[in-house]
Order: sequence, then C-alpha cells, then structure tokens
Amino acid sequence: MRSYITFDILRRVMSDYFNFDIFYVMNITDVDDKIINRARRNHLMKQFRESNPSNEKVLQDLDVSLKNYREKLLKTTDADKRVMINKIL
Repeated sequence: MRSYITFDILRRVMSDYFNFDIFYVMNITDVDDKIINRARRNHLMKQFRESNPSNEKVLQDLDVSLKNYREKLLKTTDADKRVMINKIL
C-alpha cells in the first residue's frame, strides 16, 4: 500500500507542480502465479518422466528440443534476445 501512495504523490507533484505530462502504468504481479507455474512445470516433468522412463530417451528429447531452440534463435533479429539465450545455452 505504501508504494502506491508514494507513486501517487510523486505523480501528482510531477504533473501538478512541474506541469509534466505523466503516463502512469502500474504492474501488479502476484507471487502465487510463479508458484503455480512452477508446480505446473514440475507436474509436466513428472508426467513426461512417467511416460519416458529411460534416461537415454529423455536425453534424446532434450537434444532435439535444444536443436530446435537454437534454430529458432538463429532466425531472431532481436540482438538482446540472442545475447540472453546464448547465455542460457
């Protein structure tokens, strides 16, 4: 709540006192979304492992996925995205 009030005061001072045109966008992120996504990802991995019990099969699928991801990376024109993905890979 404190951050909302602080930014509202700053916005009002900038617009009313200094006559700046302010375009204020607020992003509200819920931590629960991250927890839900992680649980979903873990559940999907568990299902994948149950359907493909062999480690060799899992490694083969990972190799294919990485190959496809690299090919997609080569097609992107966004330099920042390339740098980020290269760090990951």
